[in-house]
Amino acid sequence: MLKSIVLSVVLATGLALAAQAADAPATDDCMKQAFDLADAAEAKQLPDGALAKLDGMFNELEKHCKALELPQARAQAAKIRTFIDTEK
Repeated sequence: MLKSIVLSVVLATGLALAAQAADAPATDDCMKQAFDLADAAEAKQLPDGALAKLDGMFNELEKHCKALELPQARAQAAKIRTFIDTEK
C-alpha cells in the first residue's frame, strides 16, 4: 500500500522534474531516496497508523524534491528513515 502511494507521488514528481533536466542528477538522487525509503517501509510491514503518518512525511519529501530544495529533502528523508527504523 505504501509503495503504491509513494510510487504515485514519485511519478508525479518525476514528471514535474523532467522539465528541469539540467538538475537531473540531483532530482534522480531525491527520487531514489524516496523509492529506497518506500522499500524499507514496505519490508517492515508497518501498521496502518504508521503508514498514514508516513504518507504525510513522503508528501513533504515530494514538495522538497519538486522545489529542488535538496538540503531540506535530505533532512526529510532522514526523518522518514528514523521513523521507519524506530516504528514497531
